[in-house]
Amino acid sequence: MGLLIALAIGAAFIAVWFTQASDLWKKSEELWEGIFSLIASILIFIVGITMLKMDKAKAKWRVKLQDAFDGKRWCSIFLFLGRANPSV
Repeated sequence: MGLLIALAIGAAFIAVWFTQASDLWKKSEELWEGIFSLIASILIFIVGITMLKMDKAKAKWRVKLQDAFDGKRWCSIFLFLGRANPSV
């Protein structure tokens, strides 16, 4: 019995939505499309810039890892921290 009542109420809401509220967002649809397009453009721009910087970062980390594996570990750590002389 409860299932039938829930289905009837759901069907009533669906019927009202498709008959009365179908043009509810018509006035602001273009505004929302513009806002979403702007957000998507900004996100795509950020991802593109990050991907362009990836090669430079990859080369930098390759040098750091090579120094670490060659036993120049402390030197590369101090260079990473911005100190040229490890004794300071």
